[in-house]
Amino acid sequence: MDEQDFAILTRLAEQPDPEDQMRLFCYILQKAQNPLVMNLFWESTLYLGLPFPMEDKGHRLYDAETSRKRLKELISAGRDQNPEHIYEAHLAFQLDVSKQIISYINARIPEQPNIEPLPFVWKVYRDRPEICGSLAIRVIHDVYLGDFQGMEFLPSYEKLAGKYGVSVSTMRRTIGVLNQLGATQSINGKGTRILMLSGSEIEQTPDLTIPKIRRNMAYYLQSFELLAESCKGVMRMALQAFSEKERAELVDLLEGYLRNKRYYISPQSIFAFVAEHSPLQVIEEIYGKLYGLNLWGYPMAKYRKEMPGLDQTLIAFTQAVIAAVLENDAERFSQTVHAFMQSEYRIAKDILIEHGYEPEDLSSSPSFSLLSTEETAQL
Repeated sequence: MDEQDFAILTRLAEQPDPEDQMRLFCYILQKAQNPLVMNLFWESTLYLGLPFPMEDKGHRLYDAETSRKRLKELISAGRDQNPEHIYEAHLAFQLDVSKQIISYINARIPEQPNIEPLPFVWKVYRDRPEICGSLAIRVIHDVYLGDFQGMEFLPSYEKLAGKYGVSVSTMRRTIGVLNQLGATQSINGKGTRILMLSGSEIEQTPDLTIPKIRRNMAYYLQSFELLAESCKGVMRMALQAFSEKERAELVDLLEGYLRNKRYYISPQSIFAFVAEHSPLQVIEEIYGKLYGLNLWGYPMAKYRKEMPGLDQTLIAFTQAVIAAVLENDAERFSQTVHAFMQSEYRIAKDILIEHGYEPEDLSSSPSFSLLSTEETAQL
């Protein structure tokens, strides 16, 4: 951000209404040029019921002056370009507001035992998603981590349709999508061969200019960025929360990949494991969605495999993660995953740009888009 940006944030921070505070965070997040981040922000905002009313029959829900002070501290940390101070200032703002809101609610609503909390559901797709696209992600997952491991060919269209509860024609179209991705290959008289885990080179280079693939690449890169930016804290928390049995399961999983030379799916497996075993429902929901969106990047595998040193990188990464989990070293575990994801995200972005993707292609999606910062400032 530049000084004009910080001036806009300062004006928003000085406004008395909670809506202005929401606009402040929207303005900050716009700078990421990642619609998936904005989507998650709005979905969580709606889930929490923000913005809250300032007063209720003369009783303040929270102290607006304290909130403004915290936001100004956040802006000051941003001006100093100090990531740690930015995080600390943002956390202080959250804690101040949340403590006041919880105190306000507890004083007015009697405690009710045995009430299940309403789970957070991240509605990534604003419009009804294309069923073939969602189904393709499920098939890719099942090939990597589910029912189709170790199989050379997928079951018949009829059996697949029965498994996923769709029509045969829908399943046939889905296989067509997977063929375009280079994940499978339909062979007359034989069936649909699984290429992604065959251990050999993908026989045809996927065409990244195909409209369906091009749209999904935006989801892929946005989810990749969000995983890369958030995984450090999430991985640290996850390992600290894992039981001894869960840590042993993760180690066994990764050691098996090394033995069977399937270490190329170690990163996806780690995120899927964290999503499945996280003690927090919100992490399970968000990381489960991000994992699925990230699978859209399968067409990148061909180009990434052609780059030198990939095997060594993945083997070293898997071994480092195993060592950290065995030692129950949450900091080392989180740093290892974070550094790997940061590096791979930059590589993925460069590959797409080399194949004709413009920056605006990668910051758009078929379901939602970014407002300009000028529009946001005028809200």
